[in-house]
Formats: sequence, C-alpha cells, structure tokens
Amino acid sequence: MLFDKGNYYCNANIKIYKRDYLESNGFRFKSNIYHEDEEWTPRILLNCKKIYFYSKEFYMRRIREDSIMTTINDEKLFKRIVDMIEIAKDMTKYTQNNCRSEELRKTFKEYYKTFTILYINLYNEINDIAIKSKAKTIIENVEKL
Repeated sequence: MLFDKGNYYCNANIKIYKRDYLESNGFRFKSNIYHEDEEWTPRILLNCKKIYFYSKEFYMRRIREDSIMTTINDEKLFKRIVDMIEIAKDMTKYTQNNCRSEELRKTFKEYYKTFTILYINLYNEINDIAIKSKAKTIIENVEKL
C-alpha cells in the first residue's frame, strides 16, 4: 500500500500522471499557495482507479539559490504557515468526506497533523517581531485536527 513503511510523499514531481486523467477530472494546482502539492496529490490519489509503482529513479532536482523554496524572508515564512494550516484543514475535511477507507482516512489525518511540526519550525525562523506575533496568533487559534 502507498502508506506502508511511512513512505508517502506528496511531491507532484516524483509521480507520473496521465494527462487525459488530469484534464478530464479538472485537476489543477491552486494558485498563489505554497505546498500546493500537499493539496493536489491526495485529491488525485483518492480519485484514481489504478496506481502503479515504478521503483527506478527518474527525477533529478536542481536547487537554485533564488527559487521560491530557497529564498527565505519573514513574509514568505508567514505565508507558508498560513497556507499549510489551510491545506491541513481543507484536506482533512476532504479526505474524511471522500475516502471510503477508514484506515486511509486516519492515515491522511495523521499525515496532516505532522504539519504542526513543520509550521512551528517555520515560525521559529521568523525574525520580524510583528510578523512573528501575527503567526503566533494564527497558530494558537488552529483547531485540533
């Protein structure tokens, strides 16, 4: 199963999709959010009829200094926190409503709970006191998943 041994990754770039499947089902990335594949990939996986595993490497990542994920400033860190919280809330609700398997629903719920660690780490990287205070308020008001 996809989640055995804790090896589930949402990264869209390490999967191959049939274009006609994506187009016929209207799967699009949400715009203007960070971590969009955390929202996109589960929707696809929960709606597909077949999944095949290809165990050979086929992807090489190029890391650029000026990329969206390597350029860090406090505003981006804050937006990443907000986006992760929203994705976790939306996808927990989506999987609860659209996943037939109780085990898989629990797995997704646990997966999105791990976002807490990620956005707290992002919070700790913020230097600007006003932005950090705003982020703290948002984090403190997150409902338990």
